[in-house]
Amino acid sequence: MAISDPLRTGVRLLYVPVYDASVATSGDSEQHFVWNGKRWSHNIDPRTGLPVSGIASATVFSPSAELSEALATAVHVMGLPEAIGFIGQRPRTHAIIVAADGRIHRTENVVHGVA
Repeated sequence: MAISDPLRTGVRLLYVPVYDASVATSGDSEQHFVWNGKRWSHNIDPRTGLPVSGIASATVFSPSAELSEALATAVHVMGLPEAIGFIGQRPRTHAIIVAADGRIHRTENVVHGVA
């Protein structure tokens, strides 16, 4: 499974082999805006009522499609430090998160992708 670079259209960022799992990605690669030099998502943080910033995409691998989809959106909204810990507490669930600055973050036990 390929993960696209949310900051560069048409560029494959990583390739991750997926076996017996579901995958979902939430991010702002297609729907975002830049205001005062900062990239803002179409997703809204319910804690603040403001658009999300800081994470460009969150890809979640889990046992079910519904869980992956729900967690990918939650991870995109909650932010990096909290997201890594949150996903790390769930069995058979992993994430690859691309920060707004392009850095890639992985939860423990995620296979290192090959671009």
